[in-house]
Amino acid sequence: DADAPVLVTANYKLSFDHLRSQMGGVDAWLLVLDTRGINVWCAAGKGTFGTQEVIGRVRMVRLDKVVNHRKLTPSMGKMPNCFGLKASTMTTTMGANRNTYTRIV
Repeated sequence: DADAPVLVTANYKLSFDHLRSQMGGVDAWLLVLDTRGINVWCAAGKGTFGTQEVIGRVRMVRLDKVVNHRKLTPSMGKMPNCFGLKASTMTTTMGANRNTYTRIV
């Protein structure tokens, strides 16, 4: 579904499995960042779960070809600053004319 939400998570097994188990029939896309198996909170502190990693993964998977919207939802709630995700940086780096992801919800 091209209108389904995009949830951002890490490849840490417990984080990924917990998110997947909580989805219970919810139609959504998972954008999984390679945090070298570290959980989301620790990966944010180590710099493997942040703005540049999201930009790289969005480009790698060509997310603009998959969904109709430009909204990302961090898997641990509505606290983008604690994850180091900055929508303004993503917009500036990726360019507003490139179907960027300008909103973190």
